[in-house]
Amino acid sequence: LNEKYTAAITKADAALKTKDYDAAKAGYNEALGFKPAEAYPKTKLAEIDKAIADAAAKDAAEKARLAKEKELNEKYAAVIAKADAALGAKDYSSAKAAYNEALGLYLDVSRIRFGKDFVEAIKPKFDKAFADLEALEKGAIANPDEKRMVGHYWLRAPHLAPTPEITREITTTLSEIKTFTDR
Repeated sequence: LNEKYTAAITKADAALKTKDYDAAKAGYNEALGFKPAEAYPKTKLAEIDKAIADAAAKDAAEKARLAKEKELNEKYAAVIAKADAALGAKDYSSAKAAYNEALGLYLDVSRIRFGKDFVEAIKPKFDKAFADLEALEKGAIANPDEKRMVGHYWLRAPHLAPTPEITREITTTLSEIKTFTDR
């Protein structure tokens, strides 16, 4: 009886090491058939049940994460399409709003290895960076030594320039270049 019990435990332990849970459960149940009062096979069966439940929970969480990621990707693509369409229609205000919305949708940090509190801890820095960017777009001095603004993107969208004078200067220059190249 002891030899059969020991053989069943040995077989079950080997199967458990390779995570062959069905074979391990069969071995531990076989061992319990020889010695029903033994705690070891019962403990191992409980460990296997927990491992199976944990794996199922992990799979369910991964499926949920993938579904959420798919939904987010679809929403992101739709917002980008909306922004691109607005930009194509020269509706710059709507395009900018949609692109900004897309930025808020798609900061995926799920695969970056830092604590959950990290993003919250650096959020003030993100907020400052976006506020600084917004200020630059509105004409803040970017280079204090030279007292210059940064507005190369205004060349593509002169209406975003911070003053009517800059808008006029850009549109006039662009018009003169076009006139020159049309000759």
